[in-house]
Amino acid sequence: MFKSTANITYQKDKRGIWITAYACHDLVNYYWTLIPKRYRVVRPRWPAHVTIVRPEDNTPLPLAKKYWEKHGGRKIGFIYDPFLIEEKGIWWFNLWSREMETIRKELKLPTKSRITVPPPGYCKTFHCTIAYSSLV
Repeated sequence: MFKSTANITYQKDKRGIWITAYACHDLVNYYWTLIPKRYRVVRPRWPAHVTIVRPEDNTPLPLAKKYWEKHGGRKIGFIYDPFLIEEKGIWWFNLWSREMETIRKELKLPTKSRITVPPPGYCKTFHCTIAYSSLV
């Protein structure tokens, strides 16, 4: 496992609220170079980030307003798995952060991962998407 940091941002759009952590672009660019060229990958639409809360999480509005911007601009730490994962043309790496879990807990959102088992001491596995295959 390796350590890195990300900056928390809050955004609102017609679908709802988003809380994201923008990851170090040098880290993401490094992993981008590791993907073999034969996969013809393209970068994601948005800069490298970790989604902490998305509109699909159905965050209760009163809670969202109470904690809105509480962590905005804050730099938080995370640990990440150095291995890239590819499935159905999407490339990403997994990461874990107690601070990201805390943000979800404040909003009464689940912090258990449904699919990936996190390392000891963590509840939720987050991810950072690196690329999409243009062949899919």
